[in-house]
Amino acid sequence: MKKFGQGARNIIFLHGGGIRYTAYNCLLKKLGENFTVYAFDLPGHGKNIPTSDPDQAIQQVISQIKALNLESCILIGHSFGGFCAYQAAKQLTIVTNVILFDPLLTTVQDSRLKLLWLFFFYKNWRGVYFHPNLVKFYFNGFKNQLEDIYLQKLNSVKTIKLLFNSCYLEKDLQSVNENSFKLNVIFGEQDSIIHVKDFPESFQKLITYVPGEHDWCMGNVSETTRIVAECLTCSL
Repeated sequence: MKKFGQGARNIIFLHGGGIRYTAYNCLLKKLGENFTVYAFDLPGHGKNIPTSDPDQAIQQVISQIKALNLESCILIGHSFGGFCAYQAAKQLTIVTNVILFDPLLTTVQDSRLKLLWLFFFYKNWRGVYFHPNLVKFYFNGFKNQLEDIYLQKLNSVKTIKLLFNSCYLEKDLQSVNENSFKLNVIFGEQDSIIHVKDFPESFQKLITYVPGEHDWCMGNVSETTRIVAECLTCSL
């Protein structure tokens, strides 16, 4: 667990799959200028216990959030971290706001082979095209994956299964209007991983689009922090 900043409001940031929170350090430090930000590695990442069960992963995330003993918090998640943030928020009473960047909240229809192609090559190439400064982010992600293979001592296979199982998991978004927290969802217009058209209409109404690929939020830290501030200001 790492803490950034000393702001009055608490943010818990959940990173994307296949990388660790350290790949987001620039964003976390920027958010820390106005908030107290907590970040930790999700299950199967870094030294955290691997699991191939998405439900077990969510419960591990909830346990780590509860261990902070916060009176209230804002959850921010990217991609797989967005999936974890949304599912965890529905089981926590301290969450006031949830902000999701390109969250994994649809049931992926693509084959595993195609998903590997999209995740490891296609979206990276397009991501750098739209945001050239994403090169460092992708490099850190690749470095994280190599480190995790060593840290998890081949249990990283469970992490890969976890990400696949989360992609193909049936997700219930029909009760989105019944959430006790304020929800904001921001998607890159060129996202090649998540098929926004598969979201129910009630959920699509919550989506704000910005230029960029699946990892666009890492390509422009200033714009991302501005969006976070705007989402939270509107909810006051």
